Amino acid sequence: MSNRWVVLALVVGVVAGYSLAGSVVRAQAEPLPFGVGDTVTLRNVHAGTAGEWSVECSVREIQGIYVKCVPPERMGSSFGARPVETWRSMRFVVEIQKHERR
Repeated sequence: MSNRWVVLALVVGVVAGYSLAGSVVRAQAEPLPFGVGDTVTLRNVHAGTAGEWSVECSVREIQGIYVKCVPPERMGSSFGARPVETWRSMRFVVEIQKHERR
């Protein structure tokens, strides 16, 4: 008989703990100074490599620190050309230039 009370108390405790638990906490990413649809130039210095690069792209999507870019020369792609999209990490970007919309 006491075995049933222990099981019942355990079940009630689990249900109460689950219902009182808060939501999952996630760290928020720093907001980027541009949004989807903007054209930006990103300049990057990779730690441990012998160079830097810069790229101009049209922002298609943002997920965390990653930005999906479509290079401007491909935005109006010619007949038969396959559009190229790349994801860039903002982790090592040292400069962002936002271009005015035309």
